[in-house]
Amino acid sequence: MMLSGLHIYPVKSGRVINMESADVAFLGLQNDRRWVVVEAATAEDGKSINRFISQRSHPQLAQLMAVPTNGVLRLSYGAAHFDLDIKTSTTDQTVSVWRDDFPAALYEGPVNDWLSKQLGGAFRLASFGSKTQRRRKSFMRDAAFDVSFADGYPILIATQASLGTVNAYVTAKGEAALPMSRFRPNIVIDGASSAWAEDNWKHIKIGDVIFDCVKPCTRCVMTTLDPISGESRGNMSLQALQHLRSSADNRLKGVLFGVNAIPLNEGRIKHGDKVQVLETQTPWKITPRAIA
Repeated sequence: MMLSGLHIYPVKSGRVINMESADVAFLGLQNDRRWVVVEAATAEDGKSINRFISQRSHPQLAQLMAVPTNGVLRLSYGAAHFDLDIKTSTTDQTVSVWRDDFPAALYEGPVNDWLSKQLGGAFRLASFGSKTQRRRKSFMRDAAFDVSFADGYPILIATQASLGTVNAYVTAKGEAALPMSRFRPNIVIDGASSAWAEDNWKHIKIGDVIFDCVKPCTRCVMTTLDPISGESRGNMSLQALQHLRSSADNRLKGVLFGVNAIPLNEGRIKHGDKVQVLETQTPWKITPRAIA
């Protein structure tokens, strides 16, 4: 097996950047989900709420491109651009991502005005600053781990073989095959022995980096959105997964695609790197397929 795709999303729920190589930190791939857009709202007690937004509620985020280069974050939305000095003055405030409340660095001034204008609302940009720590635990793992602004885990891994099985169902229904980009992985692996082979992986090695494959990833409405425009493309992605990959374990409810993973060491990975399975585990329980 080999690494065939490498992707980062600098702003959470923003547009993808395809990489040839990437540094892997314990937080995930370098610059992956290190920024997040939050609502510029105020609670009754006068404190800022700073709750994250995503394509689930604001699909227009799919059109927000963020490219970090040489200390500058270039934000693009259509023909509009804004170059943000990453070291611009910030204030340390609490942000909320799902059930986690933790300190982050919120930018002040023009970048927030620009974002609010492009996205159509009142928003602020936050970064994963030097004082930011988001420590999480998993019901599948004894040790706690660090994660950035990602939903819950540092890395999402998917395989071409599994996407092929999803697309066999999709095309049999007369629909166009789904691109891997609909599932927003960080790492794509080619050459797996079969679809869902990743269910059996516990520890894998890519280049010199070892990953703990913690659990399958539950999927949501974001898989139904066009990854470039944010427009709805129908529910065929979820329909296919409901048929093929519904969890049969109450600890993890919903449909599944890809693997949530945690790096166990730091290093650099690149296209073409060999993927080795170091340790296997009992696969997740899947509901038997319904009649199509």
